[in-house]
Amino acid sequence: MAVGREAWCYASGLVAAQVGRLLDAQATAELLELADVQDLLSRVRQTALGPDLMDAEGWVEVGRRLDGLFLGQVAALGRACPDGTVADFFGLQEESRLLKRTVKGRWAESGPQGKGLKPLVLPEGRREPVDEDLRKVLEPLGEALAQARELAEAPTGREPWPRAWLVDLLFDGALLRAQLALAEEIGRRWQSPELADVLRRWVEVQCLLVLGRARRHPQRLATVRQYFGLPVGEGGPLAGLYQSFGPGSAEEQRAWRSALRGLFDGELVAGDQGTEGRSASGEEVQRVARRADELLMEQARRTRFVPFGPEPVFGYLWGLRAETDNLKAVVGGLQAGVPADRVREQLRPTYV
Repeated sequence: MAVGREAWCYASGLVAAQVGRLLDAQATAELLELADVQDLLSRVRQTALGPDLMDAEGWVEVGRRLDGLFLGQVAALGRACPDGTVADFFGLQEESRLLKRTVKGRWAESGPQGKGLKPLVLPEGRREPVDEDLRKVLEPLGEALAQARELAEAPTGREPWPRAWLVDLLFDGALLRAQLALAEEIGRRWQSPELADVLRRWVEVQCLLVLGRARRHPQRLATVRQYFGLPVGEGGPLAGLYQSFGPGSAEEQRAWRSALRGLFDGELVAGDQGTEGRSASGEEVQRVARRADELLMEQARRTRFVPFGPEPVFGYLWGLRAETDNLKAVVGGLQAGVPADRVREQLRPTYV
């Protein structure tokens, strides 16, 4: 491709103007002190998402709109970029969620055997890939959709696992393979190995979390291998977590420690003296997810120092995704009357 990094000047300028409208950690935490939806809307009026929330009525409507507003910004920035690589990294995640919901919904509508499923259509508004390299990125999702249809058409019986869980595995694995392909394409196409590394680490962490949760139920591992696959390859630091051994055993603990030390250059366990006896318990998986999110946000913040290119666009969208998640957590907590301290524990690191 003959287009150089200067082609990102326009999109980079757009995000530079928007970054200052993101909420910082203190402003986000202060939202937990509010008791009325109108107070919250007033606080977020000048934020990146706020103007389109002003006419929302009630907590439910605010929460319902947030994901759509995020996707709207992804689509708008994607149109301003020289290609769809960065926007698709975020858009594919939402596309995968929509496909999962659609498949499950069609099953519910078509009876216990899922007969009569109509052909699924990708979400409206998604841009067609501009070249063959990006078309290939979509192949894993297409393959997952074909497998989901096979599941739907198979006769029902005494199945060991819910089909809905198998659909989640299919699309989660396909999404990560697609995003890994996008990371490699971004690094190659735009000479951005640093950004490709951030995206690759995110994919590795998501694989780690899936495998960590599966390790608590070792009888599920064969199913995970079959439907989720190995998005990051067999020879990486996560390979040991696919092996069958009892949860909490010495072998499982060694595999878990090896996985943690093999990611982020060991930073997931840096300064943590209690790792030696740990296995992939639920609390441990959550701790690792939180630490990984912090490390990834630290890397994302560095993209602000790149004047133009895919990096600042990615950084802004990463920060906006975190802000969207935080607003959803705050709104959900206020709506349900969850104590502020518990909601605060769920908040993601902020970009600014």
